[in-house]
Amino acid sequence: MNEQRLTEFGEQALEYAHANYIAGSDPHQWNVLYRKKFAELIVKECIQVVDDTITENQEMNIGLVMASAKIVSHFG
Repeated sequence: MNEQRLTEFGEQALEYAHANYIAGSDPHQWNVLYRKKFAELIVKECIQVVDDTITENQEMNIGLVMASAKIVSHFG
């Protein structure tokens, strides 16, 4: 993953945290919102990379599907 993509994720997480933080509530909550969204975006990108890697090899495709499913189940 490159710096540009991480910057984009950071900006998206920032927008999400600003939009979902309740003003006047615990300031720590903003940080939690930001970090969770940032991590979620990275995990989604990883799943997409695995899902986009379709090959002519049927056995490899089965492994890719299993890997994608495992990432989804692990991170929710």
